[in-house]
Amino acid sequence: MTKKRILVVEDHKDMQEIYTKILDGRYDLTHAYSADEAWSHLQKNKPDLIILDIMMPGECGDSLCLKIRSMHQYAKVPVIVVSIIRESVQVIKMLGLSGQVSWMEKPFDEQKLLKKIEQLTNK
Repeated sequence: MTKKRILVVEDHKDMQEIYTKILDGRYDLTHAYSADEAWSHLQKNKPDLIILDIMMPGECGDSLCLKIRSMHQYAKVPVIVVSIIRESVQVIKMLGLSGQVSWMEKPFDEQKLLKKIEQLTNK
């Protein structure tokens, strides 16, 4: 069986390592450390799910998510936004986007993340 492809967009190396520890072997992972790098990956391969940080240098994750949703081929790709941001305009904006956008706060529970990924990639 082919592993589901996940694009992890996170600018902190330690967080990327945490995602690798949790997800490697279960999923086919691609890492991006910026919105530009993520966009470059998206031009080559369509992931089954995107894990997206909001606060990054350069283009922020919310802007990238809006761009992803505006492209027909990516409009239905589930996105899990993982951020330290709690209640804010960004949260409301992200959850109001069309398509599947879920929210998790950092620090997150590993089992909750795995369950959310399973739910979103098996629809």
